[in-house]
Amino acid sequence: MQDICRVVAGKGGLGNSVSWVHILEIRDVVKDSVDEGALILTTGIGFTTKDVAVKFLCDLIESRAAGLCIETVLYYPVIDRELIEIADKEEFPLVEIYAIARFLDVSKGLNTMILNNESVLYGDAEVFDSGLANIRHIGSLEDGLRYTGEYLGVDVVFYPGEESLGTALSEAGCEVDIAPHEISSYIKRDGVFANGKIAVKKIEAFSHCFGYLVFSSATKKIDRFALLIQGRVSNHIKEQNMRILIRKEEEWRKRTKWVREWLDGNITENQIARKLREAGMFKVWQCIFVCCMEFPPTYSFAEQALCPPENDIFLYDNFFRLNTFLVRRSFEKSGFSVL
Repeated sequence: MQDICRVVAGKGGLGNSVSWVHILEIRDVVKDSVDEGALILTTGIGFTTKDVAVKFLCDLIESRAAGLCIETVLYYPVIDRELIEIADKEEFPLVEIYAIARFLDVSKGLNTMILNNESVLYGDAEVFDSGLANIRHIGSLEDGLRYTGEYLGVDVVFYPGEESLGTALSEAGCEVDIAPHEISSYIKRDGVFANGKIAVKKIEAFSHCFGYLVFSSATKKIDRFALLIQGRVSNHIKEQNMRILIRKEEEWRKRTKWVREWLDGNITENQIARKLREAGMFKVWQCIFVCCMEFPPTYSFAEQALCPPENDIFLYDNFFRLNTFLVRRSFEKSGFSVL
């Protein structure tokens, strides 16, 4: 295909990762049919006016497509100057195909290459995973992050806490032309914010944010392989924090076992007052609530494929701890003291 096409604009984006090659002629369904990283082939048959072509291009850019290839032989002989200017400004590759091409053959050949590359990509990721597992076995989280950064040649930092997004962006050392609250909205939708030389991944489980994992570089873009690795490192961090959370919840539950004795009427008011003081509760309350939650029987976990049957008891117990954590956290955020 090299001898029938040329790049007319957006050369700054030629390093974009291509996830799939997609043929698209229907101009009104871009946002519903184009995934991030898609390379679009079109004959321009739907470009009845310049404005239609501009909107098609802008919709592709908004959908974070990888680029647009337009065949200019039959229906759209001249690429409008405005399209070229937009593509250059946004560093969005715009390619002219100036001879009749069989799009089916083009897409089939390129997609076969992509699938082969995907196989290699995931194979390399497995090699990385093995190395990370060894590091985690003998070292700390910081050792794992250092290994990741050296492996990819980028800066890797984990910022713990739900409110650390602003700090993560300000300390990453990369210019980002988007406000933190907009990045937060994007992360909420897609799980990760990737923009050139920076990628931010929110790590959360059960509506609880453990923090943000940031990959950044002063010299190169964060590519698709780095994003794949970022997802895997995020999973490791999430698993580690989940174990810590469950352990802390168990310790908290042991410290508050006396509440059951209180509810059963087996301890005196003086003992109750002392226990409350030990728990750090010195305020005078207007009222006390008892919150009851009904949990399903363990067999339903297996039926819902939430866990294998042989692990029902273990995971049921962890499920209970996580839910008590979520309930307690929700109430504490609203100013309640919880036992």
